[in-house]
This record gives sequence, C-alpha cells and structure tokens, in this order.
Amino acid sequence: MHYRSLDGLRGLAAYTVVVSHFSNATGIFGGLLGEGAGQVGVLLFFVLSGFLMGRLYLDQPLSGAGVATFLRRRFARVVPLYLIVVLASFAAMSWFGRSWPLFRVDRTNLGAHLLFLDGAGILWTVPTEVQFYLLFPLLWLAAPLTGLIVQPI
Repeated sequence: MHYRSLDGLRGLAAYTVVVSHFSNATGIFGGLLGEGAGQVGVLLFFVLSGFLMGRLYLDQPLSGAGVATFLRRRFARVVPLYLIVVLASFAAMSWFGRSWPLFRVDRTNLGAHLLFLDGAGILWTVPTEVQFYLLFPLLWLAAPLTGLIVQPI
C-alpha cells in the first residue's frame, strides 16, 4: 500500500537523518542539526511504519496465517540487509581490527546484534523495529477489543 500523501513526510524524515549524520561527521552548521536530530527523523519513520502496518492489518481478523504472512514480509524487508551489514562489520573488525566504514561489531556485541537486542551506532534502529514487529501481533489481537481498528481515510 502506497500513500503518495505521505511521501513528503518520508522525504523530510530521510533528509533529517542524512543532514544530522552529515552534521555530526563534519561539524557543519556547528552541529546544529546533529546530536540527536536524526533520531527525530527515525522516529517519524517508525510512526509512519506503525500507521501503515495498522492500515494493512488491524482491520483484518487475526489468524496464524495472517501473522505468518505479516512477519515474513516484514522480516524480508529488513533482516537480510541488516545481517549482511552486521556480518560484514564483524568480519572487518575481526580481520582488520577496525570496522570503518562499517560499524563496530565485535565478539562482545555480535550476539546482541544477531538476536536483535541491541545495535551499534545507527544499527540501533533495526533491533527496535524488529522488536516492534514481534509485538505487533499483540496489538492486532487487542485491536477489536480496544477500538484500535484503523478507519479508511
């Protein structure tokens, strides 16, 4: 499902994240847009994702097949690339003793990354997202009981 009306918000979120990371790395604008401003963009992405997941699923009856489809689609979107980055970062740390230009993933935090418990640097977003995916079926179950059904726009 694609809402063209949300494209501007997606663009704003992406722009905020990119400018924040650039500002943090270069000190441009005196770090004005860095130091956590990118987290606002990430949180906007999370809100948009939650809204769209609600629109797609909460008005459907909960079923094992529905939950399996939901989890398969969500994991397929996020997990493969995340695992490639985590494992490449780990390999770089193991072989070269440094992770640049990737992320600091070593023996002390590899398990947390692979179990989606925590993420180094900007990788923190993916475990948070996956944890929400795992909790979403509970919202789906509760939706008819609480009036959380998302009405058409």
